[in-house]
Amino acid sequence: MSKEPPKMPRMRNIPKRSYAWAEDLLPDKYILFYKRKTSTATVTCSACGGTYEGRTGYPETLEQQAQRHIEIPYHNTKGQCILCHAVGTYKSEGRCRSEFHPSVGWVTGQKMGDDFVFRAFTTTALTGKCMKTEIQHHEYARIFLRKGKKPEKWYCWTDYWAGKEQPTWHPYNIGGMNNISIIRWHYDPYYRKELDKTWMRYGLLRPSYDPLDYYEALSWHPALEMFQKSGMTELEKQVIRGYSIHWNTRSKTPAGLLRIRKDRLKELKDLRGERKYLLAFQAECKSGRRWTSEEIEEHIYLEQFWDKRDKEVMQEVFKHTTIKK
Repeated sequence: MSKEPPKMPRMRNIPKRSYAWAEDLLPDKYILFYKRKTSTATVTCSACGGTYEGRTGYPETLEQQAQRHIEIPYHNTKGQCILCHAVGTYKSEGRCRSEFHPSVGWVTGQKMGDDFVFRAFTTTALTGKCMKTEIQHHEYARIFLRKGKKPEKWYCWTDYWAGKEQPTWHPYNIGGMNNISIIRWHYDPYYRKELDKTWMRYGLLRPSYDPLDYYEALSWHPALEMFQKSGMTELEKQVIRGYSIHWNTRSKTPAGLLRIRKDRLKELKDLRGERKYLLAFQAECKSGRRWTSEEIEEHIYLEQFWDKRDKEVMQEVFKHTTIKK
């Protein structure tokens, strides 16, 4: 029997305040299309769809005295609609293109039981020339974070070639969607309130880290929090960048997790968890005996060679001299 494809978990609705926050990030969200003729102008607002006319200068005739006075519109400058009071960008009808679609990428997050999910969106303002603006929110990726497990990524896919206009969700390993990148320009402040309800609230997110990269690493390797607080900054960076550390997840001690001797833990802390020393200490633990400082340095030196023959040559050299000599 063929294995059924996994199903997307049921999701909660995104709060309206998150959508409103994303809309405020849009450049040229609304447009004020205008035509100028001598001292009068006609303006069409894409926020409300209304059109109004007014004089922009000193009234010269009785008819102009009866007209309302409006600000002088200039191309690509900000203005305010007198009908709905929405702020927009002035665009001269004779100089602008037929349609506008500025967009912005943003990420929010929600608690799901004991787990957490990041949700990636694009918000686009579609505006035709002298037409009302339509704002669309499209969710295209979800990243599920479960304690001690690899992050699970799902992507929204619409197969127009097959005549299917309804979007469907697929795991990252289905449909060749690995080339879809998540736009991380902005993070919805709302996700912090949701994250603080989970165990990941104890993590140390540094300003230099991307939140999505950091929490993916923390969920897959919960011990990252412990090593962060012990000052192993180099080890911390390696884990967040996705380098393999060869954890022993069955162990509950820091040395056991790292697969090193207990007496090497303090030395590794003093070295801020440098990867080359960690690998050397792991090899030492695997050998079953304690190495001298020269043996540690020799191992680190040998790991610089990728070719097996080069390593064999250097091992023979070390039988007759030391690395210091």
